[in-house]
Amino acid sequence: MQKFRAYISEHGASQGGSGVPPLSYLEPMPKQRRDAAATLAKAALAPLATNPDLRNLLKKIHKAAEQTIDIISQDTLLYAAPAQKTKQGPRCVTHELCLDKDSR
Repeated sequence: MQKFRAYISEHGASQGGSGVPPLSYLEPMPKQRRDAAATLAKAALAPLATNPDLRNLLKKIHKAAEQTIDIISQDTLLYAAPAQKTKQGPRCVTHELCLDKDSR
């Protein structure tokens, strides 16, 4: 907000008596808002505009994180019943987490 006010105060003073409110007035005119937004956007995008390696890195990261959702081909339901229970029960993955029934 401080940069925005500084921009408005600089450009508001240069327009003289063209209906611009006094500099102590905090609400900028619509044209001043547009000009300030364009200036700040240009300044924010400068690192991307001047650094092709950064742009390519961002594209690579975006491509790696992107998910493709297939809405054209339809899936076919193969089985719709409750899961079957096994006689063994849950299996132990590691010895530390699940001890055998005999060792209790």
